[in-house]
Amino acid sequence: MKKAIYSFLFFLTATSIYSQNSKNYNIWYFGTGAGINFNTSPTTVIPKGTTFINSDAGVSTYCDANGALLLSSNGANIFNSNNATMQNGGGLNGDSTATQSCVIVPKPGSTSIFYVFTLSPFATNNGLYYSTVDLTQNGGLGSVTSRNTAAISTKISEKLTAVAVCKTGNYYVISHEVNSNRFIFIPVTAAGVGTPIYVAAGSNVANNAASARGVIKVSPDGSRLVCVQNNQSLTNTVEVFNLNIAGATPTLTNPIKLNVFGGEYGASFSSDNSRLYITSSTDLIGNLLYDNRVIQFDITASNVATSGISIQTKKYPYKQLGDLQLGFDNKIYMAQQYIDSVFVINNINDRAPIAYLNIDSGIKLISATCRLGLPNNITSAFNIPMKAYITKTLACVGSAMPFFNATVTNYSSNIWDFGDPNSGANNLSTLFTPTHIYTSPGKYTVKLTSTNNCGDQNSAIDSFVIASSLPVDLGLDSATICWGDSKTFDCKITGSTYEWFYVPNTTNTGTSQTFTAFAQGRYAVKVSNAFCSGTDTVFLKVDSIKPILAFTDSAIICHDSILVLDASNGGKNKNASYAWSKTIISTKPSIIPQKAGWYKIAINIGACSLEDSVLVSKDTLNEVIIADKNICPGYPIGITIPNTIGMTNISWSNGAKGAFVSIPDSGTYHVLINTENGCIQKDTFYVKSKCAPFLYVPTAFSPNDDSYNDTFFVANREIYDVEFVIYNRWNQVVFSTTDLSKGWDGTLNGKECESGRYFYRIYYKTDVSAAGSLTPRYQYRTQTGVQDNIWFPLPGTIDLIR
Repeated sequence: MKKAIYSFLFFLTATSIYSQNSKNYNIWYFGTGAGINFNTSPTTVIPKGTTFINSDAGVSTYCDANGALLLSSNGANIFNSNNATMQNGGGLNGDSTATQSCVIVPKPGSTSIFYVFTLSPFATNNGLYYSTVDLTQNGGLGSVTSRNTAAISTKISEKLTAVAVCKTGNYYVISHEVNSNRFIFIPVTAAGVGTPIYVAAGSNVANNAASARGVIKVSPDGSRLVCVQNNQSLTNTVEVFNLNIAGATPTLTNPIKLNVFGGEYGASFSSDNSRLYITSSTDLIGNLLYDNRVIQFDITASNVATSGISIQTKKYPYKQLGDLQLGFDNKIYMAQQYIDSVFVINNINDRAPIAYLNIDSGIKLISATCRLGLPNNITSAFNIPMKAYITKTLACVGSAMPFFNATVTNYSSNIWDFGDPNSGANNLSTLFTPTHIYTSPGKYTVKLTSTNNCGDQNSAIDSFVIASSLPVDLGLDSATICWGDSKTFDCKITGSTYEWFYVPNTTNTGTSQTFTAFAQGRYAVKVSNAFCSGTDTVFLKVDSIKPILAFTDSAIICHDSILVLDASNGGKNKNASYAWSKTIISTKPSIIPQKAGWYKIAINIGACSLEDSVLVSKDTLNEVIIADKNICPGYPIGITIPNTIGMTNISWSNGAKGAFVSIPDSGTYHVLINTENGCIQKDTFYVKSKCAPFLYVPTAFSPNDDSYNDTFFVANREIYDVEFVIYNRWNQVVFSTTDLSKGWDGTLNGKECESGRYFYRIYYKTDVSAAGSLTPRYQYRTQTGVQDNIWFPLPGTIDLIR
């Protein structure tokens, strides 16, 4: 097996080419009282009423390095940090209905002086003007020290932006003439606002309101410019240019006319300068309905014009799409007329990142609505620095290996170091797509240093192996799959031709860089390019025994039983390994879950695997426990289960059904309960024979042989160890017994006792435990007469009546 080391890339971060900080644009005002604050995380909405800006389109804001608002404008007025009209800040020669009505440009070398450039809509336009703001005046709230100074005094379009000039701290303010193909570049330096520079490039902007609408935007790195002419028809013109502002005079070259739908208006480059987003709203029914789209173009594509990907958004009456603008969070925000949300496009540097947009996406505004415009920011503040990137086609010893500079950012020059000092002067090259011949095998490292128009540099390094053949590598010598699965092999060599074979059969089975195999056997690949070739083989083994498992979707832990989850399939998953999830970490084939939750199992037999899961719940019915009871023979006892929620059936061992049972005798009983979750609960309880103690002594009897009340008996129950004594008034014992079943017949020594009052005492033992207690507690007690206010109890009395 060949041991190959494959290339990897290092990216070095270049220093930002501009002095601006993206926090300069952390506060946005736009639309009808709308605002966004990027100083918070996550981004928050500024409620309506904070700003007095009410703008159909153009607006501009500017913050200090910490993101605190300094000033804002809608083209007609300049507002201070309190959102009130700045001193002398009214009456500007601008109008918020113009596409890009204004842009705020800081004076180079100053932290307090700003220029606010303004223009009016096409119908009333008479040029481009600027007003000067001094923030040191009026207690730090600023004052407009000069107003409506003419920068251009002839009619221009509604397009207006600014770009920072490489490493100088200076700016160009950019607009476009009408009835002309000339762009206007106005330099802004420490000396002030300079003389306009006219640059002819691309198509004419017609002398009409439709063509005058639409934006111009510059990519964050200052290397590209897009100009959008909006006439809401299929003849719209959207052009992208290469922009060079590093020299004494700016240039626009290589115009590319993009394939668009019509009605294009807003635009924004991505922060890495590789993508361009355009909004399109085609009028379908006379301003009553718009076909709204976002189009993404790949600036790095070989054919930029046809690289557009169109994503159709919702159609709304009167609600066309407006401008696009980069935000501090590296996302692009999009405006749509009369909508109370701002749409957000994420992953802006990716190919085709946008999903279907709808009214609910993005940021919801507070009592405010979007119009067509968003803040006209100087996008260089959002630039992601240039990153160099190398692509190559591997070659063998003695062959010319080609390299390509795939850097996304527009670069102007580069230096290649091929890591081959033995090649002398041939080790270096300044070509964009050079080749190099390595004459000795080994590992080499190539370094590319790219420089852009502003003089910023970035380097990339790539390492690779040069050998007598291409370092084709299919991985390990062998691989294993389960029957019915497949294995994809990658030869890891790009930009070549490929021939896959099933060994020993030499029939070609594939011609791609990768090959997917299903059957057991040995596979080989031959990779060839214009310079050399290489081969490698791999053996694929197929395991045929698969685990078997069929858990139910759910299981219940019942109170009176144990739940076992068994993944062994009754022992049929032989030689299997088991891995239970984190709920219970185990490698055993079966587990006994104690808690509710998901239980997942992965089973492997060789390369064959199976995963399953079961949701375990606990029975919602709490455990039912019936306490042991006492019963007095002849007196049935009733038992009731008070709460039957969660029960579907209740059965008692004496045949009774339902929540109530009547038990007549002592003994062992049980209840069986079926729960709603399919569980069965059983509880056993005891009923013990136990009556409450009872002792009743009559107050009189009549031993006159009338067969009624002739003998004096004491009624009793649960009375033990008795001593019952009766006395006459001379304290003579007339009757005594230890058996209360025997009574006194009113005689003493066979002779009748006379009528009168007699006295008694009964001394006995009885159970004094609490009612319901199954454990007796015995005490001795004395039954006498009424307790009087003396030191000892009086005896009980009996009246003998003849």
